[in-house]
Amino acid sequence: MVAKVDLLLETFKNINGARAGAGVFFNKDDWVGRLPSDFLDLASKMGSGLVADGRFLILDVEGIFDHREYHQMTLGRIYGRKLIHFKNGRRVYRPGDLQDVDSVSFSNLTYWGGDDNGAMLFWDAVGSPGEWSIVATDFGARWIRYRMHSLDYLYGLFSRNIECPIFTQDSWPKFDGVKIEPASRYEKNP
Repeated sequence: MVAKVDLLLETFKNINGARAGAGVFFNKDDWVGRLPSDFLDLASKMGSGLVADGRFLILDVEGIFDHREYHQMTLGRIYGRKLIHFKNGRRVYRPGDLQDVDSVSFSNLTYWGGDDNGAMLFWDAVGSPGEWSIVATDFGARWIRYRMHSLDYLYGLFSRNIECPIFTQDSWPKFDGVKIEPASRYEKNP
């Protein structure tokens, strides 16, 4: 797992000379079993989160839990239900025959990244963290699930080996044009 983290961080480091981390702000042992281990390995090296090209944010570990319930409630209010069905990357409004239709319950979603257009990246937190799948959405009709580890998804996304219709549109930068920098730590209101 560490080799994947180093590969991803080395790739980030070589992009326009930018840095991918700014120290560790959490005790990794406190989060084992609560988040995917590959993400914790990455987070322990990137520290305060990550911003790619000023448009894609990966949250820091504590930020993930700061906003979890808020995003779950917001999804419920937007869609007026507790779950959503989708197939081939598109929301299914009347599933009828549920064969080959994927579903996700909003109460299982954990937000961990997104872009400046409001698209969001979630883990579908069902089972142990090592079993969680990744769900990307534009909060409209597009929903897509990836059954892979977080680092594999991020590396595929930034290297364009994965064409995610939510994030990798024509304007999505490739590695040679992406600026990676640490995210500033979210300041909590007292």
